[in-house]
Parts: sequence; structure tokens; C-alpha cells
Amino acid sequence: MDVFALFGHLLPVEHNTGVLCVALSPSVDVTYLVDGFAVGGTSRPHTVVRVPGGKGFNVARAARALGTPVVAAGIVGGHAGRWIAARLEADAVPVALVDGSVETRTCVSVGAADGSLTEVYEHATPVTPGEWAQLVEVVRRTPAGWVALSGSAPAGAPAGAVAALIDAAREHGARIALDTHGPALAATVDLADVVKVNAAEAAELLGVDAPAAELAAGVLATTSRPAVVVVTAGGDGAVAAVRHSPELTWVRPPALAARYPVGSGDSFLAGLLSVLTVAPDAVPDALRRAVAAGSANALEPGAACFDPLAVTELAGRVEISPSAR
Repeated sequence: MDVFALFGHLLPVEHNTGVLCVALSPSVDVTYLVDGFAVGGTSRPHTVVRVPGGKGFNVARAARALGTPVVAAGIVGGHAGRWIAARLEADAVPVALVDGSVETRTCVSVGAADGSLTEVYEHATPVTPGEWAQLVEVVRRTPAGWVALSGSAPAGAPAGAVAALIDAAREHGARIALDTHGPALAATVDLADVVKVNAAEAAELLGVDAPAAELAAGVLATTSRPAVVVVTAGGDGAVAAVRHSPELTWVRPPALAARYPVGSGDSFLAGLLSVLTVAPDAVPDALRRAVAAGSANALEPGAACFDPLAVTELAGRVEISPSAR
């Protein structure tokens, strides 16, 4: 069977409960763990973790690990694209993939024994307008309760590329969770139901350098649609601004020896949606699980590679505290 055949390789997803996870910029994510790493030298890893990556595929794998029905969609090409398709299916993640004309990129993280992390990420694999049109059709023809759009729009995508995906998702009543940055975020932040960005991305959007709480409140205040804006702040957790609520919500993780942050933001979004898909108004519970999932991810090498039991354990230790805006 052609793994790139549109719609023919989907497993059923119950309408209004599943998540269509769209990888705007897929990759093969490789993590090397080495005893020592020096520029100009030769390093041989003692551990290698290779997974289907790009933020959207990380979200799909993490959400599936948390028991959420998902479909992973994106444009992938060449041998790397076929490998991504096979690995997602091996991880019980249904796929709806578009066959791209360019070999999908590779992103490498090197973790050393001293705790340092070096990242070498290729630019997003370019696409053609025709390939993007096929991806829009995938979204249009794949019913889901939520559509998560994660990553950056690649070179070659047409003007309004991410907005077109949102319009297609709205045709079957999906809610939108958005995790992007730069011009794509500025163009679509007012079209999403949930916006999840890190502090740097929020600061870029608003054009100010401010604490995470001010950024979350600021993004919500300058938009009309998002019900929830979440700004993540690394080891400090995250802060959420909820429309029509006078308070912000700080969510802080337990103290951990977290050495592997790559993929924690994607695991956070997966944790958030794993609750919102079944309880749309349970924002505090969703935030608690989101922080627990992001924290669990940081304990294990490899993006979106974590023990679901650890998420349950960590969720009980997450601190939630309201504060005035």
C-alpha cells in the first residue's frame, strides 16, 4: 500500500474527540548522547534516539501515548518521508501524509555528560503550492474535534498558508490549537481557540520584552477569538490567560533534573489537548496534565518520548496558583 495515499490509510477517529495533528515543518529528529562534545573533534554517541519529528508529529506521538485518538498529517518526502510514515504507524499513530518532492529534513540534538545541549536544525523542508493545497484538502476531509497546527510555515507555502488550513478545519467544526511563531503567528493568532507559545514567541508577537504573565495577558488582550492563551516559560512552568476570567493561572512543575527539553513544548500541547478533547472547560486540569507531560518529556532523551505513568505521577505534584492580571 502507498503510505502517501491520501485518506486511504486513516484509522477511524471519533468526531469531536480526536485531534488532527498537522506538522507544518516535519523532520527526522535525532538525539545523540555523548560523554564529551567539542567543536572540531570527533564524538561517538553511546545512545541514539531517532523519531518522526517536527512539532506536529511530536504532538501526535505524545497525545497518542496519553490515550488520545489522533491522526498525523503533513508533507513528507523521499526516503526520510517513508521512514517517518512507517515509524508513525509502528507507534499506532494513523497518518494522512502528502508526498513531497523534497527529502524531509533532519534535526539533530547532541546532549553531553555535562548537561549541555547542542542543536543543529535544518531549515524547514520547502514545499510547492500544489503540495500545500493537498495538505489543505487533507485537513478539510479529516473530521476531528481539534486540529493542532504546530511548527513554522515552510518556504514555498503560499500566502495565507496556515490560515487556509484553519479555514479547512472550520468546515467540519473543529477547534484550533495553534503553536507557531513569527509572521504565521501574527496572521493567525486571532483565528485560533487555543494559542500555545513560548515567552520568546509571545514577546516577538507583541514587540515587548516582559515576564510570561504579562505576555499571556497581552496576547489575549490584543485578540478577539482565543479562549485560552498559554505562554510557556521552561522550567518555571507556564501561565495561562483565559478569556472572561479576571485571573491568570500559573502552573509550575515539581523540581526535576530535567536534561532533555527538546519536545517538551510539544508534549505540553499534547497534554493540554488530551484533557480538552473530552472536557473543553476543564482548563486547570488540562494545564496540570500539560505541565506534567512537558516535565516527563524532559526526563527522557528524544522528543515526545516519555513514560505515560510518569505523567500521572508528576501531575499530582504540579502547583497551580491564580494571580490577578
